[in-house]
Amino acid sequence: MRFSLLSLFLYRLMFTMFYKPRVDMVAPAEADTLSDMAATALQLKAWNKTLKERCTLDDVYNRLKVAIDPVKQNTIPDNAIFMQFEAAPTGAHSYTFGMSVPLQNAPQEGTAETVLGNEEQLDLLSLTIYYNEIKKGVALKGWGIDFEDLSQTGVYGQVNAKFVKYFQELRGRRIREAQMLTYSSELTKAPVSKKQQFNPNIFICNLAAGSQPEWDGSNLSTTAGSADSKGFYSTRTHTGDYVEAIADAMVAASGTGTTSKAYLDVGNIIEAEYYVTQILKMESLADGTYIWVLPSAVAASLKDPTLTGSVGNVLMQAGDLTDGQRNIPNVLGRYGRFVFVEDSRAATLTIGGSNGSWTLKPGFVQPGGNDDRNMSPWTGSSGGANYVFEAGCILGAGGLAEWVVKDIQYAKETTEYLQNQGKAGFFLGGIQLALFDKDTPDTTAVSPAARTIVNQGSCLTLFSRRAISTLK
Repeated sequence: MRFSLLSLFLYRLMFTMFYKPRVDMVAPAEADTLSDMAATALQLKAWNKTLKERCTLDDVYNRLKVAIDPVKQNTIPDNAIFMQFEAAPTGAHSYTFGMSVPLQNAPQEGTAETVLGNEEQLDLLSLTIYYNEIKKGVALKGWGIDFEDLSQTGVYGQVNAKFVKYFQELRGRRIREAQMLTYSSELTKAPVSKKQQFNPNIFICNLAAGSQPEWDGSNLSTTAGSADSKGFYSTRTHTGDYVEAIADAMVAASGTGTTSKAYLDVGNIIEAEYYVTQILKMESLADGTYIWVLPSAVAASLKDPTLTGSVGNVLMQAGDLTDGQRNIPNVLGRYGRFVFVEDSRAATLTIGGSNGSWTLKPGFVQPGGNDDRNMSPWTGSSGGANYVFEAGCILGAGGLAEWVVKDIQYAKETTEYLQNQGKAGFFLGGIQLALFDKDTPDTTAVSPAARTIVNQGSCLTLFSRRAISTLK
């Protein structure tokens, strides 16, 4: 057997060494391709019929709400961030709630002081919420060549889902706008026509509690500018007496050097807790905490245990929180009475103009990834100043009021014998700060203790943005 294998191996070796092909052998011809045949139109193309939608930033506010019916329950929930009212208007364009003021005057003491003639008058404040139309349309084809081309891609089957996503993202922007400017934009339009004004409660990092801007309710002047390619007024700026006070405080906090000083650190967190509880006297949630919604850039530096002043080493991690706190989307942890939540869509606020004629320009993330925020680095360099601040919010009980009169519905419009169509999604609602006040508010610039307006559920917070390269 061994001999036979060796013989076979030697035979094959000699065969390969001395074999010569026949000279008359011809290789097969190379076949023509579709291109050679000038028939590329017959080439089949495969594509995935499931369309992938471009991603957008998540919105932390989609689940931070509570629903109550003001017709059946004319009270404010004492443990909810949002007051969301879902009720038909029954012809009314507004709905009003009352708030009683605690007894405040001194008592009568001893035998010489009498109660008769010294009775204290009861006092009330009110909150009025509003709604308006919010609508969005999409152009479609009903039949014809264009309809056949588009319908087979599957895009027409996604229209309703696109409406839902759009209105969810729009709701997040409306919430951030109301947190900053009292009313979301739909309530500034006819027939409601409310006037925006910056949040009465503002905390700016690197400022002592006694140096925070005092609220001034005089009218806010707005320069809308021109609509951008998407129809949003991304260059809108605001001026006024309260703007001057806010901008002065922002500049005092940040300085005007190469880098800002208005960063969030442990010292500012402790100062904010004192300011919220002792100066603003905001109402906490049922567990005694407040939700502090932080912009992503601020949250990144706050979590870094190697950064001076961060709470990275002492932050109560999400696993140590209560079940209710762990269920908050994007929760980071807890320090003191604050539960920190990251907001990737946080607004920006940019100072323009000069001392005595400051302007403030808000920036928001609009639906569909349309980002109108000022994302350029903060700089105080001469000739290239960019005094940009990140905007967060401290939320207590009942800080925002949302009235949902009619949930999203759909309607169609057609022309040209149904060939040209439009589909619209619309709903009725409004979002605003829950501000209680007198019939005629006192608009004088005063401290929180002296003013008549009561905002016990929200505080706008402003920070400088650290460059990511300096986090480590």
